[in-house]
Amino acid sequence: METKKATIGANQFTIGRTRDCVFTREQISKIDAGIDLLCRAVQHKHFRQKIVNFSWESPNGNVYKRFYSCNQVSNVEVWQRIANFYRLNAENPIAILPCNTRKDILTYSSMNALSIWMNKGYLNQEWFTPIHVASCLVHDLCDNLGFQSYLEGQFIKNRIPSVPFFCGYLVMQICQYWQEDVTDVRNSFDFIDTENYQYFPCSIVFQTHKTSMQNQSANQILAQLIDQLLTEMDALKNDFSNMTPDELARYTALEKGVNSLKDLQKKLAITSLDGMDALTLSPFNFKRI
Repeated sequence: METKKATIGANQFTIGRTRDCVFTREQISKIDAGIDLLCRAVQHKHFRQKIVNFSWESPNGNVYKRFYSCNQVSNVEVWQRIANFYRLNAENPIAILPCNTRKDILTYSSMNALSIWMNKGYLNQEWFTPIHVASCLVHDLCDNLGFQSYLEGQFIKNRIPSVPFFCGYLVMQICQYWQEDVTDVRNSFDFIDTENYQYFPCSIVFQTHKTSMQNQSANQILAQLIDQLLTEMDALKNDFSNMTPDELARYTALEKGVNSLKDLQKKLAITSLDGMDALTLSPFNFKRI
């Protein structure tokens, strides 16, 4: 970089290795440049503004003022989680580790649960610039902070309106401010199509993104319960004509329960703040009343 390196947040990362994979000097240099860009981007005033003021609209016109699958936190709280990571002196920094395949990630064990993987194959490509590295880092950092970026095993228009994807794209946008002044940035944009920007984070490429019950919407949990009730109803139906009074009472209770839960799903979809309950019920096709 032509300018002085960022220091805030830089100590939150350490570049490591595994038993089978090691970064080359050139790869480390590219990662260092990516870390520097990321730390500068997070300190930029527009980074906070864009996160706090974020909203998105589904194809059917539903407008949401929270990120998709944001664990029920507001945009301000999203920013605070990211900012707090950079403000604190990390006694246990996130390790940036090398990999070539999904197996490298799944077979690795460490006492430090916080790690971000970088694909050596991408790092070796000239088109995979320090800006791509910075986007990968912030994407998988947000994944570590508990924000989901994956929906039903597939992309929605390649970018879901989630914290990881938004921040990954935002880093690239902010780097555009330095395009005329910083050589690394200027050279990087020779390889970047800003309208169709892809940075290939390992958590998505190798499907190692974090999932937990915390990332499930209420409607996803209700859907599992409904399925359990329907399964029991189906078993009782096998001999419907010969049901005992107790079995009929059970079947009736299950049926009422399913109908009540489905009504609750619709109400949760209508009042959804981040779109997750609505999209779970009918992905991108649910219309608010």
